[in-house]
Amino acid sequence: MPPRARKPTKKAESPPPSDSESDYSESGSDSGDDYEEKKNKGKGKRAPAASKKAPPAKKPAAASASPGSGSPGAGTPHRVPGRKTHIARADPGPEPTGRTYEDATGYWLDPTLPLMWTQVSRKGEVGKTAGAPEARAKVAAFDLDGTLVHVKNSGAGRTYPTHEDDWMLFNDRVPATVRRYHQQGYEIAIISNQGGVQKKLAGKMAQMIKARSAAVAAELGVPCRVLLCPAREACSFRKPETGMWDFFERELRGAGAPKIDRSQSVYVGDAAGREEDHNGKGADSDRRFAESLGIPFLTPEEAFGQIKGKAPLSEEAWKAGVSAVKAAKEGNEEQAGPNGAVIGALSGLADKIFALIKEKPGCLPGDDTTKWRFKATAYSNAAKAIAGGFTQKITLQNLKEVGKIPKVGKSTLDKIKDLLQTGKIALMTELEEYEAAGGAPAGAVPAHVAQQQQAAAAFM
Repeated sequence: MPPRARKPTKKAESPPPSDSESDYSESGSDSGDDYEEKKNKGKGKRAPAASKKAPPAKKPAAASASPGSGSPGAGTPHRVPGRKTHIARADPGPEPTGRTYEDATGYWLDPTLPLMWTQVSRKGEVGKTAGAPEARAKVAAFDLDGTLVHVKNSGAGRTYPTHEDDWMLFNDRVPATVRRYHQQGYEIAIISNQGGVQKKLAGKMAQMIKARSAAVAAELGVPCRVLLCPAREACSFRKPETGMWDFFERELRGAGAPKIDRSQSVYVGDAAGREEDHNGKGADSDRRFAESLGIPFLTPEEAFGQIKGKAPLSEEAWKAGVSAVKAAKEGNEEQAGPNGAVIGALSGLADKIFALIKEKPGCLPGDDTTKWRFKATAYSNAAKAIAGGFTQKITLQNLKEVGKIPKVGKSTLDKIKDLLQTGKIALMTELEEYEAAGGAPAGAVPAHVAQQQQAAAAFM
């Protein structure tokens, strides 16, 4: 049950788990915190402010429906060097002027604020068909990416979604916890920055984000409102500014709605000022958003428990891994780090497989080059993830910890174990022998399959 929320000067506690939580099984696209980085440039990272007294709640701003109360982000879409940016490439047609309603998505759009919003009751009921959620005196509001959900294939520095189904719950407790808030008298809302949209509210990227956000809201199983700020640049609606909350409080709750008791409400978000928050940038926009409103703040871990699966590898760690693998291939032991031999062997195995697929596919056991390409990609990615995400020297004793790194699976661990015990990877030796012989013998069993068969036989 959600406890009585405390004043923002003290850390709020998360609701205790219920016996029914295990019944809910597991089913990112904030554009980053460039605004916070610019605002804090030269000041160092902000430390979490849980122990500081929160500032008094802001005085409500003027009616946010008026044109000009905020300006959408301008300029070219933000691009991260070396990574594909998922933006709308199809011509979305003329942008709406003023407030419009999209029948196809169930969202209201207003580029003059800028803001996109809708209401969701359950799957298939979005927008006007969902009916208005009941306005209540307490509100439980949540960030989206990194809080309620994260992308399916987290790791490799990728925290942004590529399609509307690219999400998985933060953990299995999320729906049960949100439902418990609702049962205890809280009004539910999702309030999220989505700067990847920018001005194209009817574009391809926007359509994906709207559909994805509505699907997440439907998964929660309770009536809720979704508010998304599409601006990338600083404006009164982009968190940590409070424009989305002000709009929610003043315009979406209907005439006669009870006044929100902010001290008894809660906001849950992952941008809390921790070093790893938002791709290693230490962003604190969610914490400051809650403090500005005078609302108690919780991290996702405090609200729901630990993330299910492997936490995403930051973009900075991934880039460091790429550099270390390159150094290992060049024989630069100092830059390759303590695990240069391991990452060099894994990367070398990947390169060998890719080369055989291209030039001598007959040297690969079996006839399925697609599976071999998948294996090679996995070994290559694992080498980069290990180089960027594991600072200790790898030994047989800490292999279990290595397995917790994104992109590192059982097959990769088997290869590392093989290397540590014998000084080489058996699969690499076999492939070199097949290449020297001009091809793999008929009926040859791929080394990774042979390892699985041997492991199974050991338990018989």
